[in-house]
Amino acid sequence: MSSTPSSELYLLLGRVDGKVDQLLLEQNRFEKMLAKNDDRLSKLEKDRAVVYGAATVLAFIGSGIMWFISHLIKGS
Repeated sequence: MSSTPSSELYLLLGRVDGKVDQLLLEQNRFEKMLAKNDDRLSKLEKDRAVVYGAATVLAFIGSGIMWFISHLIKGS
């Protein structure tokens, strides 16, 4: 069986088609990974905001308690 230019062309086109399919699968995988990372990052940002808010409230309460104690000591 001899190799004709058209059969070689079809072989090359098949290889290119396979490579394009691989690239599309990789792109899909990266898009899913990026979406998952975006979700994780959003959760971390929200958790960080909660921690900062809680720290602020605790600092405010602590300063109020210290102010109250200092005024009790000064009044004695």
